[in-house]
Amino acid sequence: MRQTIAPTLIRASPDDAPGAANDAAKEAAAKEAAEEARLEAMESRLRATGGSSAAPRSRQGSSAASQEKPAGQRAAWKEGQLFPEGWEEMDPLEKATELYLGERGFLYWATQLTIGGLVVLVVAWVAFRFIGPSFGLYALENDPNL
Repeated sequence: MRQTIAPTLIRASPDDAPGAANDAAKEAAAKEAAEEARLEAMESRLRATGGSSAAPRSRQGSSAASQEKPAGQRAAWKEGQLFPEGWEEMDPLEKATELYLGERGFLYWATQLTIGGLVVLVVAWVAFRFIGPSFGLYALENDPNL
């Protein structure tokens, strides 16, 4: 019978490494600890503010670069306004995107119309199926309640 022995890896602790390797291991451990502390601080900030963002917002000066919106963030579009805020400063592609995907854009109103249409359809079906026959306005064929 033949036996196989699986090779095992032996890990040395950072204290066992000689000279420069020991310093590199200590630096890596310090960087890892600093990253852990940064992540812990970020999580505690998010818990305190109730935010759900994975990355904290940076606080920069009022330069032109800091005034640009991050990708995926839409302009504020308040109730009753025809266009979103900052409409005059937007380029044509951004305007088209806001009109289609914006807070009060085409997709918003299409969704509202769809929901309204479904509500009307359900109410009409209930009225036709149950209310009309119960008042004796008409009788349905093959009605199981007759």
